[in-house]
Amino acid sequence: MKKSLLLLFDIDGTLIHRTGKRPSRKQLAFKRAIKEVYGISDVNYMDYPIFGQTDRGILHLILKSFHIPAKRISDNENVFLKKLIDNYDALTHEEDNGYICLPGVKKLLDRLRHHHLGIATGNLEYFASEKLKQADIQHYFTFGGFGNHSLDRAEIVKKAIAAAKVPTSASKYLFGDTPSDIRAGKTAGCRIIATATGHFSEKELSLYSSPDDLVVKDLEEYGTILNFLSKND
Repeated sequence: MKKSLLLLFDIDGTLIHRTGKRPSRKQLAFKRAIKEVYGISDVNYMDYPIFGQTDRGILHLILKSFHIPAKRISDNENVFLKKLIDNYDALTHEEDNGYICLPGVKKLLDRLRHHHLGIATGNLEYFASEKLKQADIQHYFTFGGFGNHSLDRAEIVKKAIAAAKVPTSASKYLFGDTPSDIRAGKTAGCRIIATATGHFSEKELSLYSSPDDLVVKDLEEYGTILNFLSKND
């Protein structure tokens, strides 16, 4: 591939996964912060349909299930996000093994590093950075769109595209593992490379994809992925 492409990557379920079985630092920090700011106890966001959600979207999803008024949610959201990070930082002793790369990730990133590689994730930028560092792949990415930028994943992808500072004519691709990634990427003008390494199968992801997209089992399918991208050389 000679042409420089804009390649955006979701993080959880696409590039990395968590190795621990106990609740993560982030889950525990979320539980503390939601109690401190909104007075709701014993919330575990893993009990909710969070896959493909943004961090802020998860907050809204949970609070709406408790019938918290929208104004109270938004008025206290920034305080909650600060408390979330503060609690995360205070829970260093709770780390449970951390995050590692999914199969094929580092090898694929090495092969693609001459392109514009960025992040498009629902994670707050703080947590995105933490996870990428733990998986030792932060050095591949120099820009991105993050969960603190918007509730809406399509807007996050658009933020990442703007941050890349590439010509508008550049071919754009989004790697993701959820239907939400696919919808957001398409809305933002990206073609999709969907990987069945999260909670959705190839068959399920194919239901949301178009003939112009690619669905793979995992990112070890180097030849298939590189051939797909080379069509825009």
